Amino acid sequence: MYKIFYIYNIDTSTMKRKYDSPFLHVVSIQVCLILFFSLIYYSILTHFKSSINRYEPDYIDCVSLSTTIQAGIGLTDLLPNTRVSVILTTLQQFSVIISSIYIVFAFTMN
Repeated sequence: MYKIFYIYNIDTSTMKRKYDSPFLHVVSIQVCLILFFSLIYYSILTHFKSSINRYEPDYIDCVSLSTTIQAGIGLTDLLPNTRVSVILTTLQQFSVIISSIYIVFAFTMN
């Protein structure tokens, strides 16, 4: 039952690490993608607009946007305003599709 939390298991016959479960590997990939895209969004923050004009968007809004897209939910109150920002959000959505395919294969191969 707790086997999904182990990343590596040592095979005693060859004394090599054997890939045991993809759970933490998948979680770390998702977190890295969220941080990667949030930093990109923050660096081109002028290409986004806020649907709520109460405040200027900051890094937390970029993390929220990246997390929401990576979770497959959609967009937040930070909306792409230019072609560059639309292309980047689309690239992140493609990364969600690719990581979902990886997750299916990783969990069915064990």
